[in-house]
Amino acid sequence: MLESKESPAQETKKRKRTANGRMDTIDRSIIHLLHRASQRASEIFAIETRDFDLTARQYAVITTVAQYEGLSQTGLVRLTGIDRSTLADVIQRLLKRGMIQRRRTAEDGRTYAVSLSKEGRQLLQTIRPYARRADRMVLACLGDEHARLAEILAPLLKKPDMQPGANGPASEAH
Repeated sequence: MLESKESPAQETKKRKRTANGRMDTIDRSIIHLLHRASQRASEIFAIETRDFDLTARQYAVITTVAQYEGLSQTGLVRLTGIDRSTLADVIQRLLKRGMIQRRRTAEDGRTYAVSLSKEGRQLLQTIRPYARRADRMVLACLGDEHARLAEILAPLLKKPDMQPGANGPASEAH
């Protein structure tokens, strides 16, 4: 077996350069950075709300249901951005815990209207200050740039119909 004469640090420094000479590293990928930022924000939420056994997605669902009582699961997908299959799993977990209720709608017997149970309302009231503290902690990591970041990300979130790769490979932008 051939051994490298370079140290691990030297090998790490050897990275592929892009056409414009920049280093092609994962820490320059916007998709990776957004994913990791989301993971870190979820970690902070989990730490702050650890006593409540509720994920950030579950919190998003019960908060949205509280705001739009009787909303359909399709409406929840649209408002929360959680995909259908994940949302169905979240709904099942919240139903088992007694946090939400659902009933068939009169307009369409295939559609469920979702509402909070008494226990769900109590949990939401209790967890809200902890969730707000988690939000403040995430914002503190961003310093004074959090408003600008929200402004930058908003257009990305408004384009759910965007077709990746529709115009061929995009030029490299970091």
